[in-house]
Amino acid sequence: MIAQTYNAVKVQQSTPLINPFGGIQFVLKQVKDAGIDRFINEQLGSRGEAKIYNIADGLLSIHYSHLCGGSCIEDINTLGEHIGLHPGLSLTSADTALRIMQELKTEDTIVQNAEVSHQFNRHDKLNDLLQKLAIRTGSVVPTAANILDFDNVILENEKSDAAKTYKMTTGYQPALAAIGRQIIFIEGRGGNTPAAYKMDETLKQCFKGLKDNGIHIEHFRSDSAAYQQSVVEEAEKNCAYFYIRIDDSRNLRDAIKDIPRNSATP
Repeated sequence: MIAQTYNAVKVQQSTPLINPFGGIQFVLKQVKDAGIDRFINEQLGSRGEAKIYNIADGLLSIHYSHLCGGSCIEDINTLGEHIGLHPGLSLTSADTALRIMQELKTEDTIVQNAEVSHQFNRHDKLNDLLQKLAIRTGSVVPTAANILDFDNVILENEKSDAAKTYKMTTGYQPALAAIGRQIIFIEGRGGNTPAAYKMDETLKQCFKGLKDNGIHIEHFRSDSAAYQQSVVEEAEKNCAYFYIRIDDSRNLRDAIKDIPRNSATP
């Protein structure tokens, strides 16, 4: 005969409301343990002693909202309603987060090319912070044989300054550089600005920031927008290998066929 023993299970009803965003507590602990909030304020400066919320409070409030499924700035208020008071969490209102973003913004650079107006916005201080945070959190190892991926991404929207893209939609087309899944450089661009336009200048600033932070780039990858001499020259200066998709054409194929088979340099 086999004896079986069952432990009694005690069930207790809880009167407080259940918090649907309880998982954010684990993220908050990691942020606090790593000192990310303090580091952000050290890098970006103070808003002044009279301000209740600092810069890190605003930026992290947006981050927490996104992690909890927020899709717009106003969702910070919804998160605040559910999460309640927490001794280690300084969650701003959506309005305060917007004011902090306004304080951090930089002016656009407008380049007029014939009848086309190109809009650029690059925030060197925030890009520098992005790279320093990537190193601090271990998502980027500076001395590794890092692969830099570069691309432009269309962000469709109907904002007042949105421009028509090559896909015949309206929006923005920022330039992004990433190491693995970590974005380490962003340049704002109008939707009507082709990815190839002034790409060499954008890459020059990107590589400069990476060098200033001691981040080694061994490989560079991009699509056919980078298939231009000035970009190739910039890549040659800053990495050992680069991979660029060619801009395929009949003339190029004919030129390749004309290369003698024994023309390789020993």
